[in-house]
Amino acid sequence: HRLWDACEAKSLFVSSLAASDPYKAKDIAATLGELSPPVYAGIAGSMTAHDPEAAVQFSLQIQSPDAAKQAIQATFKGWMCQDSIAASERASQLPKGTIRDFAAESIVRESVRSGDLDSAVSWAESISSDEIREPLLQEIRRSLK
Repeated sequence: HRLWDACEAKSLFVSSLAASDPYKAKDIAATLGELSPPVYAGIAGSMTAHDPEAAVQFSLQIQSPDAAKQAIQATFKGWMCQDSIAASERASQLPKGTIRDFAAESIVRESVRSGDLDSAVSWAESISSDEIREPLLQEIRRSLK
């Protein structure tokens, strides 16, 4: 339990710091080793409010697949709320594959939430992973009813 407590304490500290100073949290996180995926998502989400491109770059550098997924999703969720056109343009520049699929998933969800179903369908159809694409298309169909 002692090791878990130390890891949990690090994660809580970095998460708290991310809300007020995501850049400092990013720098500290880099020195602490692997943290829990929600910590990376919190840092990326907070960075997005200041500099979405920096948040994308941060997310692309994360080694843990689950942490990278949560960070890129948090980045594009926040960016869609700020500037959906810029977020969509940037996501379209990502190479096809897992990270782009995760960004597209966030774009689809935010497009459905905002009522832009044409964009949601277009982005959902661009997702290469059946496991991600098919549930999103079902979600879109449900929202049409």
